[in-house]
Amino acid sequence: MGHREDFYIEQNIIGYTNSSALFTFPSIYFYNCHRKLFGHITQQHENPANIGKTLVVRDHNYLIFNSGEGDPALQTSRILGTATINISIECLVEIAHTKQGLSTGENIMIECFNSHVFHVSRSEFIPIKKGDNDKRSTLAAMIKNQSLLKLKYNIKDIIDDH
Repeated sequence: MGHREDFYIEQNIIGYTNSSALFTFPSIYFYNCHRKLFGHITQQHENPANIGKTLVVRDHNYLIFNSGEGDPALQTSRILGTATINISIECLVEIAHTKQGLSTGENIMIECFNSHVFHVSRSEFIPIKKGDNDKRSTLAAMIKNQSLLKLKYNIKDIIDDH
C-alpha cells in the first residue's frame, strides 16, 4: 500500500503545475475541504529526492495562488471553494518577500500554510474547475502508480503525518 492512498485520490485533485506541454509530467495538487488537508505529487524533477508524494498536512488557513493574480486570500477561496481566509501579517510579509525575488511578469504558484510560504513552483498553478471531470480523471490516471513518499522525508516525518 502506498503513502496516504486515502487522501491522494481523484476527488481531492484541485489543479496542477507544469512548465512544459500540458499533461507531460505535471505536479498535481490535492485538497480535502472537509478535513482541511493538502499535499501534492511531483512526477518530474531534476532532484530525484523531490519526486513522489509530499506529507499530507492539515491547516485551516492553507493558501495556494499564483503570484501575479492579486490578493492571495481571494484567489485561494476561488480555487478551493472556501470562504475568504484571513492572512496573518507575517505571511503577507513572507509572500511579499517571495514575490520580490521573482522576475517581472513571472506568474508562479505559491503555497502557504501555518502562516509561512511552504512551497514555490517555477510554474503557474492551473486549477481544475468544478465539473471538469475529464481533466481530473486524466490527472488521476497519470499518478495511479505513484505510491511513494518523496525520498527527502524521513521515518519521523511519516509518523508525524498521521
